[in-house]
Amino acid sequence: MVIPKGTKCCAEVRNSGGWHTCHCGNKATVEADGKFYCGVHSPEAVERRRKRSEEKYDARVSKEMRMEEYRAKTSESYKRLEKALDRAIAFIIDRTSDCPDSFSGMVDNWVGPKCKTGCEVEENCNKCWKQCFMDIANPEVE
Repeated sequence: MVIPKGTKCCAEVRNSGGWHTCHCGNKATVEADGKFYCGVHSPEAVERRRKRSEEKYDARVSKEMRMEEYRAKTSESYKRLEKALDRAIAFIIDRTSDCPDSFSGMVDNWVGPKCKTGCEVEENCNKCWKQCFMDIANPEVE
């Protein structure tokens, strides 16, 4: 069907205040179901905009869900890290308790306490210290 000359869009739109409606003043370019619409208000254009809006919404929700899952995983990791650090601090305090200047001595020229893991080395046993810290970092090993 040919669109008669001078035909306007039949869609109702809200005025600038949003309370009242009036007919769209655009020139009709599309016919659908016996009615004439402009390019903005044609049912196909309205459907395309609705689908695009839904796709954007779904993408945003999907991203937010992925971020929430990531936050949950990192929160658990931080809790495990905090527990490991607490154990490491307790270990250091235990190992340095026989040093007169426990923490300040570690910073200066302190050689370390006697090894408490039972090896033959009397002082500064790096091998035992490394193993003890590995045990602290991996609590499942215990």
